[in-house]
Amino acid sequence: MKNIRFKKNWNNKLNCRFFSTIRKVLPANPRYYLDKEGTVFNILMNQKIIGSARLIVIKEVKLGEIPEEILMLDTGLPPEEAMDVLKGFYKNNGSEPKDEDLYNILVFEALNIKKGLLCSTKR
Repeated sequence: MKNIRFKKNWNNKLNCRFFSTIRKVLPANPRYYLDKEGTVFNILMNQKIIGSARLIVIKEVKLGEIPEEILMLDTGLPPEEAMDVLKGFYKNNGSEPKDEDLYNILVFEALNIKKGLLCSTKR
């Protein structure tokens, strides 16, 4: 099974039935997510499996075109801070992120999360 890794539960998104993540399209494997719609991934938090989720939406966009509302919902931060955080993830890989760099906005549906972390869908 494929893995999707997290170091932090930004905006407590991993506690919800549906959650997003924004990942840079890497030159070494540019189609990594694009070919995986419907695939079930292990969810890893700090290298430990906490559950699984199915990739249900994949949208490829340029860094400078990521909608502000997605940045806010994904991170729980104002758009400017969220963009700084996102750029910081990839800055240490040897190059400064550019507005024209491609990113994937991914939406997952959690299938199971350990110890009742999943949000209730009841109203």
